[in-house]
Amino acid sequence: DSSATVKKLIHSVDKIKRKMANLSPEHFDLAEELYESGGDTIGYVKATDAKDFKNGINKKYIALSYIRTGRMHVDDISATVIHELSHLILNTEDYAYSICMDKQAPGLFTPWSVKELHTYARGKNSVPLNNAETLSRIILLIYYSESNLPAHKKAYSLYWESGSNKILAFHRMEPGQNPRINSPELTRKSHALRVIGGHMVI
Repeated sequence: DSSATVKKLIHSVDKIKRKMANLSPEHFDLAEELYESGGDTIGYVKATDAKDFKNGINKKYIALSYIRTGRMHVDDISATVIHELSHLILNTEDYAYSICMDKQAPGLFTPWSVKELHTYARGKNSVPLNNAETLSRIILLIYYSESNLPAHKKAYSLYWESGSNKILAFHRMEPGQNPRINSPELTRKSHALRVIGGHMVI
């Protein structure tokens, strides 16, 4: 709602974009489930790694559960990676989430998690762009606004129809009837990210 917020957002997005250019499969640590952070965890980074990442040290930074991400739409996987990168690059915090894995309705942001984000962003002393999930979802929304794909156009229009909870209250993209990874055993054997056509593929 202010030029200062817009300026900060542009600066943050630009910084993430520049750092992403150096991202490679070697920076990802894949596992079936990330039990050390809780059974529902999709991904995480260690706060102590931020300095090494900024200095360009080549090591694993982003841990991902390939079983959980394998059941997500690629757009939501991208948002998860951006969420984690914002921790490394911008020192963002985890104040509020738009996805609650244990209560999540299929293909939708849950009303309570949307409300949580909305309440946080409107708080007197909060700084919304310092919240990793808020930032990653804003970036995804910007992407939807520029896309010509019918599914993205629908998601973008639903955002504007979501009333008082409109802050990031748009439908998630459906991953399809089957998980993207339908053979955990096969994936377990490869246990690596590949680059195909310039895109990282789990």
